Amino acid sequence: MKKIQHPDTLSMNYDFPRLVVVEPINLCNLRCSICPQKSLTREPAILSWAMWRKIVDEIADTDKSVQLWPALMGEPLLLGADLWRRIAYAKSRKIENVILNTNGVLLKESDLWAMRDCGLDELIVGIDAATEDTYRKIRCGAELVRVDANVRNLIGQQRCSLSDKNKPKIVVQFIESERNKGETDIFIKHWLDKGAIVKVRRMLEWGNTNGLPQASELRSDSVARYPCPWLMRSISIHSNGNIVRCDAFWNAATSEFNIKENTIKESWDALRKDRDIHKNKLWDNDQKCKDCHDWKCGLSQKYYPEGCCEGSKND
Repeated sequence: MKKIQHPDTLSMNYDFPRLVVVEPINLCNLRCSICPQKSLTREPAILSWAMWRKIVDEIADTDKSVQLWPALMGEPLLLGADLWRRIAYAKSRKIENVILNTNGVLLKESDLWAMRDCGLDELIVGIDAATEDTYRKIRCGAELVRVDANVRNLIGQQRCSLSDKNKPKIVVQFIESERNKGETDIFIKHWLDKGAIVKVRRMLEWGNTNGLPQASELRSDSVARYPCPWLMRSISIHSNGNIVRCDAFWNAATSEFNIKENTIKESWDALRKDRDIHKNKLWDNDQKCKDCHDWKCGLSQKYYPEGCCEGSKND
């Protein structure tokens, strides 16, 4: 497998985040071993429509090419039809890239039409295994055979449709960990043969969260440190409206900024001092980032099926 390259984050200097990660809901139907959601102590919440509109409107009025990711500590499909209405609003404001992450367990045949009707650009289904035994160790509470069938049904429907076959892009994700070691190439071949785009990336430690398996590959990688891609290009908004500087703060009880009172731009500008610490290579002085290893997995590798486009690329 081609090794995932490290990004040139030293040259990143954005006036507005390139990715806005928005948590529409912080509840989930699974208890995955590589995810800290089960340890979440924040109150259960659904992002209000007022906050969603404010986020979408600011992105649309600032830069429509900014990626909007409904994701983080929850399963978006739990919102049902309301999820598609939210995405439809974002697309009505001409946001160019709305990317949805899901574990795929709740996917139904009707969802493909809902995705198309709302204008979703990309669907990423986290699977992380090529065998049932491995899948159950990672995606606790689900069965690979079900998710595999759900995704293959979506691909089949898309092939048979007379409408735009490229929307949404259907991507299956493989997060490399000790639990699925040796299954990467099998996973890639299986899903390329089925017609899906395959995304491979390293496992996050979610800011060195206690209770999660350590990412041994990250810790053993001797690459010289560089500015964190998450910090340099993205910002996260929790379902209670709190704005945090990256996903490592997934369980932050408080925040200096909240989308109800502040803007994304205000928060981004306030975090410039943190980005400057990284650009000046002073991260040992930053207690929030000092012991974090997630800066090593800021890029993924994508593989495309025959007829989609050639080769593979970092993303």
